[in-house]
Amino acid sequence: MKSFSIPIPDAHLDLFFAPIRSKKDVIKLLMNTVKYVHSNVKITGEVKNFLKIIVDDMNRFIYESEDKIFSIRSPFHIKNEQGRLLFYTNNIADIDNVISSRILTFLNDERFESPNSLEFLEPLEELFEDPDRIWAFVHELMLFEDGYLRYDHDIENEDGRLHPISHLDVCYTTASTFKVGTYHQPCINYFVQLLDNKHEAKYLEKI
Repeated sequence: MKSFSIPIPDAHLDLFFAPIRSKKDVIKLLMNTVKYVHSNVKITGEVKNFLKIIVDDMNRFIYESEDKIFSIRSPFHIKNEQGRLLFYTNNIADIDNVISSRILTFLNDERFESPNSLEFLEPLEELFEDPDRIWAFVHELMLFEDGYLRYDHDIENEDGRLHPISHLDVCYTTASTFKVGTYHQPCINYFVQLLDNKHEAKYLEKI
């Protein structure tokens, strides 16, 4: 298993820790992640927030702050080319800052929400010289299983066993999400082991 740990200064936390409620939010997070990794942000002082990239069968992005850890599966192939992380798919050889920025522009266009397929595709034709290839990429992002899981220490919203201080949030849409209470604050090592099928499974036990 290969892993890369990239510090995130407090000023950039909103890029990663904004609420996720839809697949559109997931794609925005993916594009911001790619842009951030390629941006070479200068870090000064102590940093307590990290982006962990795991390249393995589990292939995940893990986002860690002081009171929250969450993860989504990476839909990209990732390799290290002379110190630069290269993100690519079967359709895109290099997901660079230009592609990620234009995908973000597409997501923010009101036509992205259009039920009319032709209107939906118009921004892609305006933004890219090869919209068919980009559409195949966007289509892949819209359909991939994101495997969202969050480990939260939420003092503000604590409500006994209805909303435990420490808990796992599984899924993100209102219709699907549910919580599993824990007796421990979020721990990145525990979280990685929980997601790793090559590690012994964790058990849910009533105490």
